[in-house]
Amino acid sequence: MCGRFTNTTKDTKKVADRFQVELEKSLERSGSGEVPAPTKERVKKAESALGRFNVAPTQEVLTVRSSPDPEEAAQGEREARLMRWGLVPRWAKDLKVGYRMINAKAENLTSSRAYAPLVGKFRHRCLILADGFYEWMRAEDPKQPRQPWRFTVDGGELFAFAGLCTRKEWEVEEDRGVEDGWLYNVAYLFRRDGTIERRVGAPERMGPDGPLQELGEAALAQVLDAVAAADPEAVAVCLLHAYRHPEHERALGEALAERLPDVHVSLSHEAVGTFREFERAATTEVDAALSPLLRSYLRRLVEEGAARRYGPRTGATPDDHFRQSLRRQEIGTPDDDSLRWLVDKGGIDAPTGPAAASAGCRDRGPLRLSKV
Repeated sequence: MCGRFTNTTKDTKKVADRFQVELEKSLERSGSGEVPAPTKERVKKAESALGRFNVAPTQEVLTVRSSPDPEEAAQGEREARLMRWGLVPRWAKDLKVGYRMINAKAENLTSSRAYAPLVGKFRHRCLILADGFYEWMRAEDPKQPRQPWRFTVDGGELFAFAGLCTRKEWEVEEDRGVEDGWLYNVAYLFRRDGTIERRVGAPERMGPDGPLQELGEAALAQVLDAVAAADPEAVAVCLLHAYRHPEHERALGEALAERLPDVHVSLSHEAVGTFREFERAATTEVDAALSPLLRSYLRRLVEEGAARRYGPRTGATPDDHFRQSLRRQEIGTPDDDSLRWLVDKGGIDAPTGPAAASAGCRDRGPLRLSKV
């Protein structure tokens, strides 16, 4: 996950409406739980937590959590608090520990000495406010710096990372950032399983002029076993120079289709079919990720439309109409069933799947969703 994110909004009311918390009053809350009128200094500090384009580890981040008072929490009361990004466990004696604990792997929470004591307690769970985050893409030229890309949700709307937080008595006021003698700190959660990219190397080599190392039967079986063990929903096959010599990709595609008939397979030479390895591989991966979603969506449209319009009258099942629509090779003139026409258009004329436009290529073949 990311090591930098943004919180660019400066509208405290927008934050209050989105997360049901009065920002200024909440940040003014004293250690005893009383909420005096917000001072100018506190309002200024609340505003300093917003309008930020490069939030980095060890800096203060704006969080929202249930009120630490159990009775208030039971009534749905929330509080906002500035916390230091980088968890510092209560047993740690040095703030440098926080540099290594800016994020927490969800699958390791219950076995971690630092996180396990926090998971089951509501006062240690929080939201970390953001409206974007950065990821870095490696340049093709290794001498060039990595290029940052900012990702947003719904065009830049506020969202939140799930977080675990705690507090620790700390004497140095500059480190604490608050006035009640405690150092509040937080780490955000992320998952590796389910969304992690799994790569399987194929023991072959294709050069621009043809095969340098053939893909033998033993090597092919090795790849199939590794892919099957990962239990994927979709597979992207991306081999070097497949745009010119797709023989190995085709062999892998056919073998995968036979071994895993219910798994969607995207082949890079079909998705893009042009030179530039990175763009071709990236587009194929996106195509593999989105094509099952598109197919599921189209299936649902056809099933609902067929059930409403054709099932009772013709005796055909929704699945019959789905198969007929996907296997039709020409669109023709749309009939009265706009849903079936939509599937025909999306299933036959869509250029190599939902990711085709990302490569900016024009010489694309059609996406055929003929297997059901």
